[in-house]
Amino acid sequence: MTSDESVRRFGRVFDLAAEVYDSVRSSYPASLLDRAIERGNLGAGSRILEVGCGRGKVTELLVERGLGVDAVDPGRKMIAVAQRRVGETDAVRFHLGRFEDVELSDHVFDAVFSATAFHWVDPAVVWVKAAAHLKTDALLALLSHLNVRDEQSTEVHDEFLALLRKHAPEVAAEWRHPLSSISSSQAFQSGAVMHLRYGTG
Repeated sequence: MTSDESVRRFGRVFDLAAEVYDSVRSSYPASLLDRAIERGNLGAGSRILEVGCGRGKVTELLVERGLGVDAVDPGRKMIAVAQRRVGETDAVRFHLGRFEDVELSDHVFDAVFSATAFHWVDPAVVWVKAAAHLKTDALLALLSHLNVRDEQSTEVHDEFLALLRKHAPEVAAEWRHPLSSISSSQAFQSGAVMHLRYGTG
């Protein structure tokens, strides 16, 4: 098993603590979604493919804006939390499984959204597969959390990395920007790729 495969396997632990994770992890600023929606010329009825919907916090924001969402996640418990969050609605279809394996139609989506999840998917697959599902000149919107190191956060950040080194050394060794593979991807030759980051101290 390569180090990258080991790191991606680590991502599966979120499902084991879905309820706790949902209670402590904040949502994403609505302004980020609005920027992406404007950039992609998306509106009511636009079809969105969400890679790694997790607890459904972005799913909820997309539905509130009148968009139809196909939400993919490998975690059964995570999807249960997401379903509870968005409630009964025809605007969302959930797909349980790894994005690498889920079968979806090609060239039918107006945008792909992924919130701090794209890097958990095999990079040899994710770029090409995402591009294949999109219409021509569609949008790829990647949202990610950015830790801002300052006087208030440095101690917490260092303690977190120390815990990673102790309990998940393979993750700590590979701790890097999730978009490290974008420069080598030839999948997106048209349309827009947005990397939307927000920070907390």
